[in-house]
Amino acid sequence: MTSYFYLQADKNKLNADFLNQLETYADSQKTLIYVLNRPLTDQKYNYTYSQSLIILAPKHKVAIIDFGNKKHEFDDYIEDVLEDIGSISDKYLYKEVLGRPRTWRKDLLDTEISFDEIKGVENLLESLKLEEEFDIKRLDLLISLFIGSINDIDRVKQEIPATTLDKVKQKIQLFDGDQTRFVYQRPEKKRIRIQGLSGTGKTELLLHKLKDLYITAPSSSIYFTCHNKILADNLRRRIPSFFNFMKVEQQIEWEKRLWCTNAWGSAAFPNSGAYRYICDFYQIPFFRYSYQMTFSKACRLAIEEINEKFKKGWI
Repeated sequence: MTSYFYLQADKNKLNADFLNQLETYADSQKTLIYVLNRPLTDQKYNYTYSQSLIILAPKHKVAIIDFGNKKHEFDDYIEDVLEDIGSISDKYLYKEVLGRPRTWRKDLLDTEISFDEIKGVENLLESLKLEEEFDIKRLDLLISLFIGSINDIDRVKQEIPATTLDKVKQKIQLFDGDQTRFVYQRPEKKRIRIQGLSGTGKTELLLHKLKDLYITAPSSSIYFTCHNKILADNLRRRIPSFFNFMKVEQQIEWEKRLWCTNAWGSAAFPNSGAYRYICDFYQIPFFRYSYQMTFSKACRLAIEEINEKFKKGWI
């Protein structure tokens, strides 16, 4: 089941009831709603004022709401957010469509909502509703800047499409709540399954997660693997292109911080496969494929060898 609500802001006694109403509305109406305290696209952006919420919903103006009643700090927070979104927009070449913040601020942003005067989620969203297709398209691009679901601006920058086929070709993709959580939040489970038909964006989502880990955890070692060698080679070629598209400044340190290979590997090259690398790292026997030695059996034997070494204190 798709999650339509995403929260990355502190829930407290002042805003908890409001946030619960937003979540209930999003899931019941199947309407995407994101509540943030800062843009997710670049983790370097942090703010000293924490008593505000950024509410994002397609077809509705972005609402930045203060529930701390500190006008000067809130005004500074707004300007900082707009400056940073402007910087992100420039980085990903969105500015040629969106323009500078001062050109879209009036049409796509509302910062004058009093938290104490909000009568309910439906009334709030009704007051933020957009009608013009041009504004709705620009709003989707703006949301994508906040949540990091970056689109190829060359594909979506044309005028409003006239036909249904043109609309499909020009559709701006946004993460849903589950996808946003997968990319930006620490998972509660060690194993996460992503299911979807061919062409639904599973690999793209994994590349976004890979990029976020690579940037935010500089001491991490990441092994990107799949069973098929041809697919692994294709993924290895896609990673640099994706990093370039996402303007990742760090160089890719192949076979130091990042590996991308098939699952098995060959005996002659320790970095040729995930299983081969594990055998080399833990100094355990490597088994080649045969009718008697399946991949699952080789992995089971490797786990047994590693556990034995742990018991003996050798690793």
